[in-house]
Amino acid sequence: ARSDYLAAYKLFTLRKKLYDLEEARWKKVFKTGTEFIKTRNDYENSKIDLEQKKQKLLALSLSENEINKFPDHASALNIYAITSPLNGKVLERHLTLGEVVDGDKQVFVVADLSTVWVNLAIPSSDLPAIKQGQKVILLDRKGGDNNIEKIMYLSPLINDQSRTGRAIIQLSNTQNEWRPGDFITAQVIVEETSDLLSIPREAIQTINGTPHAFLETKKNTFEAKAVTLKNNGQSQFVEIVDGLSPGDKVVTSNNFILKAELGKSAAEHAH
Repeated sequence: ARSDYLAAYKLFTLRKKLYDLEEARWKKVFKTGTEFIKTRNDYENSKIDLEQKKQKLLALSLSENEINKFPDHASALNIYAITSPLNGKVLERHLTLGEVVDGDKQVFVVADLSTVWVNLAIPSSDLPAIKQGQKVILLDRKGGDNNIEKIMYLSPLINDQSRTGRAIIQLSNTQNEWRPGDFITAQVIVEETSDLLSIPREAIQTINGTPHAFLETKKNTFEAKAVTLKNNGQSQFVEIVDGLSPGDKVVTSNNFILKAELGKSAAEHAH
C-alpha cells in the first residue's frame, strides 16, 4: 500500500508540474489547446488516484502526519511501523529483534485500562434477588473508601462447574488502582433501607443458640451482643434487624478467639 502511494505521489507531482507549465503557457497565449486539456485531465486523474491510495493507508491506521512524511524519506519502504488501533498499555510482547513476522501473528497485546470490568460470581441461591442496575459496594482491602457502583450486565447463564452466575460491573480506573486478575469482595444492595445494618457473615458467632456479634466498647475491651438477623440466604453479608447501632465497632475476623475466651470465663464463674 505504501509503495502504491509513493508511485502515485511521484506521478501526481510530475503531472502537476506539467499542468502548471501548460496553464501558464495557455494563459500567455490566450487560446485553448488539446495539449492543455489533456494535461489538465491527467493531473486531475492523478490527484484522484493519489487520494485513493492515501485513504487505503488511513484505513490501515496510519496517521495523516506519517503519510505526509513518506515522500521525504528515501527508506520509507523499509520502515514498518506497528500501530495499535487504541491507546493503552502493552501487556504482552511476542516479538524479538530480527524475527520474521507473518501478517496474522499477534506481536503485542495492548489494553486500555482506564476502564476495567469486575466479574462477580453470584451463588445460584442468591441469583433470584440480583437484578441489573442494583448498587454494589466494592470493599477496599487497604482500609480506604469503598466504591459504590452498579451492575451493568447480569448473565442469564450459570457456570456448570462453580454453579454461580456472573454479574459485570464497569469501573473507572484512571488512577490504575484496579489490576486485572485481582480478587475483590463485593456486597450487592438488594434493597435499600434506612434502618438495617449489614455486617460480614463471619462476624456472627452463635452463643447458646443465639447469634451474637462482638463489639469493641473501648480499646482491647469487647462485649458479646445478641443480634437479630434478617434472612439473607448464603450471601457474604447479613442484615441486622436488632442489636446493633450505626457506628458500633464490630469484630469481623478472629472473633472465634473471643468466643472461646467468653466460654472459658463462663466456665470459671460456674465453679
